[in-house]
Amino acid sequence: MTKPNSEAIAAQNLMRQGYEPYYPRCLQANKKHPSQAPSIVPLFPRYIFILVFGTWYPIRSTRGITRPLMGEDGPQIIPTLEIEQLRKREDQRGLIRLSPPSEFTPGDKVKATSGPFDGQLMVYEGMTARERCQVLADWLGRKVRVELDENVLVAA
Repeated sequence: MTKPNSEAIAAQNLMRQGYEPYYPRCLQANKKHPSQAPSIVPLFPRYIFILVFGTWYPIRSTRGITRPLMGEDGPQIIPTLEIEQLRKREDQRGLIRLSPPSEFTPGDKVKATSGPFDGQLMVYEGMTARERCQVLADWLGRKVRVELDENVLVAA
């Protein structure tokens, strides 16, 4: 684990020591100021993957690292396949693509096909960080923000 907001510092110091750090990053929209450009944030805040050959003990005193996550016999091991799967989702800038683009654009009229909002007309607002659609629904005479799976929405 790294200290808060210290993934880049930890990665730089680990590289100086001969380790191969990897901390996947993604784009995140600014919720307070939607007109601002999205910022690059770690996909797993405070976590960094480290390819270790030989001893791992110097990692504990590396600047930016709080402590390694421990398993039964030493640091927790992540299968190489998992890291490769993450790397396959990177774009040309090295950022993880979280989900395929939605078939809807903000402002589109949509309708739910199942669940408690079945048949109700709504306005699509965008995707959330949890890969769900955020829509505005009329509920008891007022607009309410609701998160739904994209597969229950169709164009109205």
